[in-house]
Amino acid sequence: IIAVVGDRIILRSDIVNSIEDAKRQGGELPANAQCMLMEQAIVSKILMLQAEKDSLPVTDEEVEAELDQRIRYYVNQLGSEEGLVQMAGKSIYQIKDDARPSVRERKLAEAMQQKIVENVRITPQEVRTFFEAIPKDSLPYFESELEVCQIILYPKASRDLELYISNEMQNYKRQIESGKITFEELAKKVSEDPGSRDRGGMYEINRNDKDMWDPVFLSTSFRLT
Repeated sequence: IIAVVGDRIILRSDIVNSIEDAKRQGGELPANAQCMLMEQAIVSKILMLQAEKDSLPVTDEEVEAELDQRIRYYVNQLGSEEGLVQMAGKSIYQIKDDARPSVRERKLAEAMQQKIVENVRITPQEVRTFFEAIPKDSLPYFESELEVCQIILYPKASRDLELYISNEMQNYKRQIESGKITFEELAKKVSEDPGSRDRGGMYEINRNDKDMWDPVFLSTSFRLT
């Protein structure tokens, strides 16, 4: 997810697919194609949401007509329906079904855009002239804003792994109890704790070092003395 507009999302794959579609149609893409398409997608979502709020009519017949036109275009480009099916990896029905939501959204956005400009009687040149007449230091500056989210997954050990660790611990215990190896030697050999490994697993702790140690570990350690 690269953007959220209202309750609708824009996926990175949406932008990538738009770029690929443009390439297949032989269109020239500017250097900032991703940014441009991202802006267009956001504006389209805004218009579509407002169109839904205003209950602008977009019929199923209009959507189906648009889908049929798309299919005809791709068939003409690829030479046959079989070529389209092979390229897409899905049937004509599936292609239309997958594209139907996006086509409906685009039709709603177009309807909203038409409603906004239907009474406008100003030309693009007039807008450009007005904008260029504004002093540069009077134009508002908009900072870039980013919202970053992090997905954290905590892996859970499998039962097999738990049994393996338990058996290893029991094996270490038997080696120490049999005198085959000392605790210090074993700690230096297998411990992964950089704070105690070189000292044979020994820590020097003080009851007053409460900020440095986990309270449960600290209290348990002194109960063993």
